[in-house]
Amino acid sequence: MDQEININCNVDICFCIDATGSMGPAIDTVKGIALRLHEVLKAALEEKNRPLDQLRMKVVVFRDLGVDGDQALLETDFYTFPDQAAAFADYVNNISPAGGGDLPENALEGLSLALTSDWVTTGKRKRHIVVLFTDADAHELGKFAAPSKFAGRIAKDYTELSDWWNDPQGGKVNQSAKRLIIFAPECYPWSNIADEWGGLVIHVVSQAGRGCEDAGIQEVCNTVAGSV
Repeated sequence: MDQEININCNVDICFCIDATGSMGPAIDTVKGIALRLHEVLKAALEEKNRPLDQLRMKVVVFRDLGVDGDQALLETDFYTFPDQAAAFADYVNNISPAGGGDLPENALEGLSLALTSDWVTTGKRKRHIVVLFTDADAHELGKFAAPSKFAGRIAKDYTELSDWWNDPQGGKVNQSAKRLIIFAPECYPWSNIADEWGGLVIHVVSQAGRGCEDAGIQEVCNTVAGSV
């Protein structure tokens, strides 16, 4: 008998979204992925006899701390589905591409906030999934001062961020539950992360400057469902 039958799942997903001006051509695609994922994921898990006990999703928006002020880093709490689906949709639909300044963005600060989310700790099978979308490389951590409200949640440099992902003692995510899916160009730091952070990272290469328009809904859903 398949021992995976009726193993219930608690899944948390954090969308980490580049909302700078260059993402304009594809921001609606990214929004559509975020808004439809809960329905497609639920159906995919039911096909695999893995009922979804709880699904929560949140959003981290990043731009450029050098030019975008208090709009450079934004974060929601987790929304529980289906009860809070409408509130989640309202937030996502109001994300507008703006700002950004030079091409590198503060994506690693956004990823820091994603990794330090208030992840679910209960359930026989848990998944802590970060799905990051960007069309650019990233500023080095520490180049700009992060808002004080995020104190302790922004890694001081790339090495510390790597430790947060990889260290089973001091890490910020559950080592058996974590997954990271990156839709980004083949450049720093995304290629480094894909090479150095292990097999629980999936890097889908998108073309720089084109806003990830090749990141289709079914591809994201299949990747997430396959990790649960």
